[in-house]
Amino acid sequence: MKSPASVHNQPVAAGPIHTTVHKLSIIIPTHNETRNIGACIESVAWADELLVVDGFSDDDTAEIARAAGARVLLHKFRSPSSQKNWALRQASHPWALSLDADERVTPELRDEIRAILGADGPGDGYFIPIHGYFLGRRMRFGAWRGERKLRLFRRHLAHYPERAIHEAAQVSGRVGLLRGAILHYSYRSLDDCFVKARRYAEWGAVEWQRRGRRPSGLRLLLRGPAQFARDYVLRAGFLDGAHGLILAAFDAWQSVAREAKLWELARQDAAAARPAPEIEHAQD
Repeated sequence: MKSPASVHNQPVAAGPIHTTVHKLSIIIPTHNETRNIGACIESVAWADELLVVDGFSDDDTAEIARAAGARVLLHKFRSPSSQKNWALRQASHPWALSLDADERVTPELRDEIRAILGADGPGDGYFIPIHGYFLGRRMRFGAWRGERKLRLFRRHLAHYPERAIHEAAQVSGRVGLLRGAILHYSYRSLDDCFVKARRYAEWGAVEWQRRGRRPSGLRLLLRGPAQFARDYVLRAGFLDGAHGLILAAFDAWQSVAREAKLWELARQDAAAARPAPEIEHAQD
């Protein structure tokens, strides 16, 4: 993961605690998250502002968030990046922590963040370890091993470059690494896997097309086996047992579906660019 500032291997320690404790806004974009939003907000109820930006959910997400004490704003979803950039502009406080609704902040991370707010740094942004849970099990190996994301930052120094999928914050300043983790409950059932894998495959193909990538029959043939070998063998996904096997298989399937979707998008564009055939009219 790249950042405009270097990431140190050792966590950036908080400096001396000042009398003034700087305030924190929690930013949570949502859409149809009734199952998750309550527990997510509960894990950060200690923060100064809880801001939920909802993309006009069809369920009770907004109502549940308001009842839990969050400020809820409705904003049409265009992309993950644009939604989070809009949310950053609406937040009230100098520091921001970006969360997804299916994530939870651990007490250890809470205490670290409080120390940073008390010291006002010393960093301008912080990567946070992500502990992913798949079908109820913490995944310690495979594709999710060692995952960390830039989630805590000075709000005015951060932005999300436009991407259709896997958006990542960038911070103009010094970036460090925290020890406390975010717990990510991404897939709770196999139904979740199928729904999200299809969505991510489509979004990934759109992002590839936006970057000018063209379909390749060779990539379509090799992408799945290569992805599976990387996640299950090279990154030791087999050590997570049956969960590791299923996750590696789903990731491999998603990578093939993304290549196939890119091929379909290219065909659709080519068909749209072809001139319509002329229609010959019979002569009287």
